[in-house]
Amino acid sequence: MRSPFRGFHSLVLALFGTLAYRLLLLSPDWAREPQYGVYVFPSVVAILWLLFSSSRAISDKLLEWLPSVRRAFAGSKHIEGDWPLVVVQATTGTPIYYGFMTIGFRDGQYEVKGHDWHPDGRHALDFKSMQTYQDHPTLHYWYRQGTEGRQRGYTFIEFFPKEEKVPKRHTGVFHDKEHLDVRFYSKKITYGWLKPRLKGMEPRRLAAKAFFDEIAPQLPQLVQRSVDADWG
Repeated sequence: MRSPFRGFHSLVLALFGTLAYRLLLLSPDWAREPQYGVYVFPSVVAILWLLFSSSRAISDKLLEWLPSVRRAFAGSKHIEGDWPLVVVQATTGTPIYYGFMTIGFRDGQYEVKGHDWHPDGRHALDFKSMQTYQDHPTLHYWYRQGTEGRQRGYTFIEFFPKEEKVPKRHTGVFHDKEHLDVRFYSKKITYGWLKPRLKGMEPRRLAAKAFFDEIAPQLPQLVQRSVDADWG
């Protein structure tokens, strides 16, 4: 993954390097004892080797635990959050689903998951990414959806605006055996400082339905544009 968090990974490595320098070169008084060379020194080297070899996994786990750090390092590439969306036929703009997507971070990469509903409000399917790759302003991911995740496919998303601003909209395309020519449009929810994020299926469905009602009149015109063209 071409990650916006490479700077954080480098920082973790630098911290481990500083620790190694301190332990191996700036030895304290106890390091002059005879047993240091026999017992302690090999143990210190082994611990440092373990830290260096595990540095990526350690930094990824720290990022997973520290969302504010992720946001700071991502900067204008920050794409995490809640994204109500509408799925349409790519040629006509006819609605297929409205949905609710959440982008988070897990196991060293972005995680995309959510739900889709039919236009009449019936639940259609759940979806979840299996592997993601970011080349901002594009996010690629492979997903599973449907009953027990048996349906698999590929998605790419173009985020807008593409200038040095945090994305607020996106257009996506996905392909699987049941969806061969579809697009989806989405707008990020902006929460106030004291406003909690939406939880539960029904609040998320209502937010998705509200976005669907908002964007529905524009859909026939939107599908005439290129996928990488901002529609905001």
